[in-house]
Amino acid sequence: MSTVLEKCIDITPNGVIRPGSFQDYRVMRSQSWYPALLDDVSWLRLWADWPTLQPKRDIAPDDPANPGRPNLLAFDEQIKLAVADGLKVILMPYRYPKWASETEQVNPFGVDNLLFHPEDRVRVQLFEAW
Repeated sequence: MSTVLEKCIDITPNGVIRPGSFQDYRVMRSQSWYPALLDDVSWLRLWADWPTLQPKRDIAPDDPANPGRPNLLAFDEQIKLAVADGLKVILMPYRYPKWASETEQVNPFGVDNLLFHPEDRVRVQLFEAW
């Protein structure tokens, strides 16, 4: 077991959801203060926002028809740059698209969402196994 405590940068899901924002690693590493930070950090945590990266059920993330493909390419570039900068990368799964739980029909701001219980949000077989 290591006794060395390593530092990690966590730049929130906005780096994936809004490429070009201040939480985009590509933007962060272009800041004048970044080299001093990099001297002291070993890890970068990036949030993989599934609804942004694959918003449509039947379209693979790397398919050119995927509306989230530009975000996926930006995300991929951020990972490659972090590794090139000598950082170890933690990928944090974040959220899931409505199609994954078959809840596209549920209004997130309506009463029906309050009445839609966890067991209603998964297939019966998955809920029974859970």
